[in-house]
Amino acid sequence: MYDSVDLIGSPINSDLRQRIAKIETLPTLPEIYNQLVSELSSDNVSMKRVASIVSQDVAISAKLLQVVNSAFFGLSTEIQSVQQTVNYLGIDTVKGVVLSAGVYAGAADCAGIPGFSPAELYKRGVAVGSKARFIAYSLGLARNQIDNALTAGLLHDVGKLVLLAGFADEFKAACNHSEKDNIPLHIAEEKVLGANDAAIGGFLLSSWGLSISVIQAVDLHYEPSKGKAPELDTTAAVHLAYASEHNQKHSRTDVTHTAFDTTYTDALGITDQLAQFEDLTAEAVTQDN
Repeated sequence: MYDSVDLIGSPINSDLRQRIAKIETLPTLPEIYNQLVSELSSDNVSMKRVASIVSQDVAISAKLLQVVNSAFFGLSTEIQSVQQTVNYLGIDTVKGVVLSAGVYAGAADCAGIPGFSPAELYKRGVAVGSKARFIAYSLGLARNQIDNALTAGLLHDVGKLVLLAGFADEFKAACNHSEKDNIPLHIAEEKVLGANDAAIGGFLLSSWGLSISVIQAVDLHYEPSKGKAPELDTTAAVHLAYASEHNQKHSRTDVTHTAFDTTYTDALGITDQLAQFEDLTAEAVTQDN
């Protein structure tokens, strides 16, 4: 199992791991995702069969179309069928979208904390995931890194589903602490729980056998400087997408309150380019990619 203690500054201690394991409503792998994995393990993978599997679930099919028609994909014409989507995105990307859509769709909004319903978290995931994919593409990353950037961006808030399901009181306390003391929510989570939702999300995804690239990008999307030596990779694309989206949402315009990890961007030599990521909006994407 992936050990987030090796990568971040807010390790998940044994007590917290045990509490997570006891959550009865812990997010699980969607059945359709398991069917896709089974299909991909066959000797003769069929794109038609993949589309047929996805089409079994109307809600997930709709979310798949929502993602592919996101403006960050820059399509000149709207895709209207699951078969077209599978052909365009490729199976690995479809797997990521199906996984995230199924996870968020199956989560119950049991905590009732404003701004953090599963539907709102998924919407945020689509924004970050689509932007992360575009950034990864723009950086010239390999196809598997581009696919992983989308998947990790879609799932970057999955740890919050765990908090909503099993740590509602602590999560509410962290939200209040964040607002009262004007500190980032993930820092407040660390003060209350001893770990933030990104670490918890990485811990959860590690039990699902996902790519280490996806797990690391989720685990480190707040502070990638706490990971390995920085490079332009999936983690970078997801952090840049998350931070720019967060800054836009909260109107963060000064370096004091920015969500960008400037220690990390300094090491990459791109801090002077961050304004370009801030200005990058879906409406600015006009070409196919």
